[in-house]
Amino acid sequence: PAPVAEWGNDFVAAATPGAPVRRAVSDAAGRFTLFLPAKSRYELTVFDPTTGLIARGYGITGASGATTPIASGLVFAASTAADRDGDGLPDDVEAALGTDPRRADSDGDGVGDWEEWV
Repeated sequence: PAPVAEWGNDFVAAATPGAPVRRAVSDAAGRFTLFLPAKSRYELTVFDPTTGLIARGYGITGASGATTPIASGLVFAASTAADRDGDGLPDDVEAALGTDPRRADSDGDGVGDWEEWV
């Protein structure tokens, strides 16, 4: 049977134009909080390390002070992204983890990203 992702302890990254990528790790129930600019486009990437599945979502944040449910409707699936650095982690997974998709050993410690994260 195919693995089924469940929310909890997932790596979350949200990118908005002109701002640094915001990252979080969800709690055991899958809850996380990120502060994103109001009325801005966002791209959300969520990686479930238990199953290796990834979910991606896009949208526009709400007005200032409003809560935007950015993770509703996400569907986890196997990554189909390229692996530019050949380290075994697809680029979208590296986006969620915060590793460099152009370097097989992002932190330069002699241990490749795959070995450190999987």
